[in-house]
Amino acid sequence: MEIKPKNESPLRIALLFVLIALPLLILLVLFHFRGPQWDITAHSLLGKTLINYLKNDSVGAKNAFIGEYLNNLVYYAEPYRAPLSTPIFALLSLLFSEPVLPYMIIVYLGAAAALYAVGKYMRINTLLLYAAFLNPYTIYFFFVPNGMEGLSVIFVLIAMVLIYKKRSISGVFLALAGLAKYPTLILTPMVLLLGTKKKVIFGLLFEIITTSPWLLFNYLIYGNPLYSYESALSNAVTSGGYIAVYPLAILAVVAYPLALGVLGLAAWVKGKRRKVWGVNWKKYKVLISFFALSLIGYVFVLPHNDFFTQERFGYLFATSFILLSVSILSSMLQKWRNLEYYVAIAAIIVLIIAVCYTYVTSNTAIVEYYNANNQNNVYVQAYSQLSSLGFAGCRFISNAWIPMLYQHMNAYSPFIRYSSKTITPMVTALLEQQGINYTILTNEQAKYPIVIIDGAGVSPTLIIGIKNFTLAYNSSYIQIYLPTNATCYPPNLT
Repeated sequence: MEIKPKNESPLRIALLFVLIALPLLILLVLFHFRGPQWDITAHSLLGKTLINYLKNDSVGAKNAFIGEYLNNLVYYAEPYRAPLSTPIFALLSLLFSEPVLPYMIIVYLGAAAALYAVGKYMRINTLLLYAAFLNPYTIYFFFVPNGMEGLSVIFVLIAMVLIYKKRSISGVFLALAGLAKYPTLILTPMVLLLGTKKKVIFGLLFEIITTSPWLLFNYLIYGNPLYSYESALSNAVTSGGYIAVYPLAILAVVAYPLALGVLGLAAWVKGKRRKVWGVNWKKYKVLISFFALSLIGYVFVLPHNDFFTQERFGYLFATSFILLSVSILSSMLQKWRNLEYYVAIAAIIVLIIAVCYTYVTSNTAIVEYYNANNQNNVYVQAYSQLSSLGFAGCRFISNAWIPMLYQHMNAYSPFIRYSSKTITPMVTALLEQQGINYTILTNEQAKYPIVIIDGAGVSPTLIIGIKNFTLAYNSSYIQIYLPTNATCYPPNLT
């Protein structure tokens, strides 16, 4: 027989508070020393683009959706990114001069609240749940580099509760999870667990209706309702080909829940032998389905991405594994009365070590040099050197274009000169609507200076023709290359 959640004793409340507070401290330390990371910065730029688009008339405003090919100081878009964070960042940009940190805090607290709902309504021990979920992997990969993993998981957790309670409205939250992070769409078949045919149909209808505005947007702008999804798939899987499978990346994803799972399995075997518990198969049907679908999705994208991305894309699998492991462990509390306290204290020790490690490794001159929020950072230094070469205020290509755009520099992605069967036809059509010839534009962009920031952004080898350019400036962290016919093109402000 499973144990109902206990009334919150002062000790449990104190442990819960510490478990929630320590990850928040880690996030604050990371942001203070390292500043906003790459992908989450890109999402903040998309939010500002939405604001500028809504403020301006339609003449020229459609440039906002051409993406990296025609970005400027007003508009920047990456159509392959899921859209839900964009209006959130737009709103936060109106309220805060720096929206990234408020976003991280709001999403983190939202995930903590969703966890509480899972514990309460699915009868999973809350203390164990927080101790397991708020671990170094989830704290970093759910809220720091991209932040969309955490946003997606909020809606996934709510959807799991609603599916467990057989509510068709769960389709809305599955859709929101998918609009926050596309890989979460793998969970769509979970509406089949709603039971009756009527509930399943309504669940699917809710999911389709919630997603339809984004499909309509894609159709109106790109002529293809699935364009963003197709370009995301091309960007994440197809274009990369097979890379490798990194066991250490997988270990980072599964280490915490695996340890709990082994402990839970041992407890389950012991409890089953002594007949001290029964199985709530309704709950485990939901959790095992979540686990299986997440594993399928993870295996699908795993070999097509680099080490770091393989860690990031494990967010759903890690979440499902944690819920399943903790649920099994929770079932043994009738026999092991103090187990939750031991696990919580061990988790707090790990988090204290993580806080210290984060502070020591982040509080260094080189880390702060790459912080886009600091004055005189590496990007500012690079822009200053570019200006000294006679290209002040000019457009340029950089392997670190996102943090430089974030600081209002006229940086362009190196991928603007890549041809893609998915992206290029759309870009060509949108440019033609603006009276711009794609070939002429790419030939123009071949004359832009090149700014390379070591240790940031994408590999410089991805920049077409860089080996044939003249190295005009070279330092420990910055290189500037000039094409033979390097030309200064002023910023595009429309």
